[in-house]
Order: sequence, then structure tokens, then C-alpha cells
Amino acid sequence: MGARTEPVDPEQTALDERIDDIIAMHNGDWRAALETLLIVADARAETISFGYVRGRAPALPLLCE
Repeated sequence: MGARTEPVDPEQTALDERIDDIIAMHNGDWRAALETLLIVADARAETISFGYVRGRAPALPLLCE
């Protein structure tokens, strides 16, 4: 394999490793890994949003609706 032409980004490398770990924890099942991440993100939004993130504020509907 030839020399790498792009510089290695340490932040991207760390992110790639985290993603690989999550997928490995789900035995290579990408769908299960993604589902877990979405559940965690939804739970986090639920605890911090006070309705704004999920479109519950009366004057702020979600754009996708």
C-alpha cells in the first residue's frame, strides 16, 4: 500500500474508534448500534429540551411535520 496522501486527523481517528467499539458491542449489527444511539439521543433530548427539541413548544413545531 502506498503512502497516505491525507494527513491523519486525531479527532476523526478517535471518533472512528468509538464507532467501531459501538458496532463491536452489538456484534457487528449496525442497525442495533444505530437504534441504541437514537434511544440515548432521544432520552438525552427528553431530559434537557423542555419541549423545544421535540417540537412540544406551541410556537415551535418541528420542521419535518
